[in-house]
Amino acid sequence: MYERVEELIDSNETARLLGVTVNWVRDHTTRRQPIVPHVKMGRKIRFERVELMRFIRECRESRPKWERNDVIA
Repeated sequence: MYERVEELIDSNETARLLGVTVNWVRDHTTRRQPIVPHVKMGRKIRFERVELMRFIRECRESRPKWERNDVIA
């Protein structure tokens, strides 16, 4: 009936997991590519560990979409 919610982590832990700064995380949840998958809860932004691991895997496996010359529909 209800979808299981994964553990949500904050920007500080997300930055540690990705090996970047907190400012980088904030920039890439709001305006810069690649967009880090996130959940907005009011003014707070949280991240699902499972989605972040998928994000890391996708960045490793292929060239990022923003670096390709093809059009993204």
